[in-house]
Amino acid sequence: MKYFDSNYNLISENEVDLNKGYCIDFYILKENVETINETKSVYQPEDFEKAKMYCRISDKEILQNQINELKQKLSNTDYVAIKISEGAATQEEYAEVLTERANWREQINKLETQVAALD
Repeated sequence: MKYFDSNYNLISENEVDLNKGYCIDFYILKENVETINETKSVYQPEDFEKAKMYCRISDKEILQNQINELKQKLSNTDYVAIKISEGAATQEEYAEVLTERANWREQINKLETQVAALD
């Protein structure tokens, strides 16, 4: 299979890092296919082959996605903070979740510093 970058330049499969981007399937003309001319008026399905376009995500966007995932985890556990603040639960009951939330906030702060450094 052939891989292309977002500018349609041919790249090797080794240059594709799905942790830093994604691929889109598309079709290209096979090599040595007769071009449309007086005797050939249309291309046939067998004239094409599947290829992939690798779309690289910027480092800033990768970091922002990580921040958003961590913020979603915080949001998903907000009920714990509410229960504790309303007296319906104790910190001891949710000690593990509270520790995770503190770690997530710390990670968010570090990632936001990295994003700011990219600006």
